[in-house]
Amino acid sequence: MVLLDAKRGDIGSTARAYVRATLDDDGPIGADAVTLSPYLGPESLDPFVEHARAHDKGLFVLLRTSNPGAGPWQRDTAIAERVAAWVQSVNADGRGTAGVVVGATLPQEAPHWRTAIGNAWMLVPGFGAQGAGPDDVRGHFLPDGTGALVTSSRGVLFPSSGYDAADRITASIRERALAMVNALRQ
Repeated sequence: MVLLDAKRGDIGSTARAYVRATLDDDGPIGADAVTLSPYLGPESLDPFVEHARAHDKGLFVLLRTSNPGAGPWQRDTAIAERVAAWVQSVNADGRGTAGVVVGATLPQEAPHWRTAIGNAWMLVPGFGAQGAGPDDVRGHFLPDGTGALVTSSRGVLFPSSGYDAADRITASIRERALAMVNALRQ
């Protein structure tokens, strides 16, 4: 599956064009899921919801991201609570079309947002290079250990000591990905 970290969000014809570009199987990308910015309101997300439901696609809406500068804007509980409630309403049909993005670097907040979104998926960036580790992501999961997709893009793709020889890059990425998985399993 391909999850496109595009953080799209716009209204009207532009949102529909973003849907075609990101999620449409006949479009240039044809991703299975996409990240979205909700800050232009629900109508900016509606074209994505319609397409996702009709074509078995997924959406991850920014709720609390891992970048430090987002705090002053995203800590507004009223806005974040509305986003969480919107995700719950989208999933009310039981299909689970929408999830949220909650950074791994926010372990104190994760249990609150987990409760607020119920069984919806959480995309959890920030593991590894951004500083979060296994203990930081525990609160993002459901009690049965599911419901969270932890990512470590920079930590897996870019070694801290520089690139290996060209013939070792793929093996090196695989090693770092497995190290992340093993750390999460513990």
